[in-house]
Amino acid sequence: MKQKLTFQLDDPTTVKYAKWRALGGEINKLCVKEGLIINSRLYDEDAWTSTVESIGPDRATIFRCTHATIFLLAKHDISTTCIGADIFEPPKLQKLSLQLTLKKEQQTEE
Repeated sequence: MKQKLTFQLDDPTTVKYAKWRALGGEINKLCVKEGLIINSRLYDEDAWTSTVESIGPDRATIFRCTHATIFLLAKHDISTTCIGADIFEPPKLQKLSLQLTLKKEQQTEE
């Protein structure tokens, strides 16, 4: 499952923003530990935001990573708000059965 989340720093200051950016590597390590792969993390200094693209096996993994990240940020007196979320579910496989009956003139004796 692929996802793209955008977070905005709450009560932003340049000091908090610098701390938040500095924690990016530690946040990535937490996510990898939980089974989430971080594809990219982009920061927008003008909007005080970070957009993260990641891939994980399921929603539970995403939740565990988010939970661990919230606690890490709280230790550093930082909070964010998710202002955008796109989750791309993998296509589900479906099995179809089809039974055909041929007209009498198209049937063989088999």
